[in-house]
Amino acid sequence: KSLPDIVLVDLGPAHPLLVFVEVVHTDGPVNDARKTALLKLASKAGFAPEHVAFVTAFLDRGSATFRKTVGTLAWGSYAWFASEPDNLMALSVGPRPLEGG
Repeated sequence: KSLPDIVLVDLGPAHPLLVFVEVVHTDGPVNDARKTALLKLASKAGFAPEHVAFVTAFLDRGSATFRKTVGTLAWGSYAWFASEPDNLMALSVGPRPLEGG
């Protein structure tokens, strides 16, 4: 029940990165409960938490779906938007330095 729409593995790094991607159109976003369940699943498969990423995919930042669910997205996860495919929104855990750009 917790499995997302897409499971990706980046085999390039020394420690492979497991990426869970949920498309909000088909189900709910990666919230805290879902993130915890997926981390348990990844741990059983031998992945350390620092080698697991969580992405919730949306059509657009201005969509009603994003506005409705943004408050439930898990900290430490990412939001991706089909309308802006080269960008990724990070929901940081703890304080992070601001970047200019």
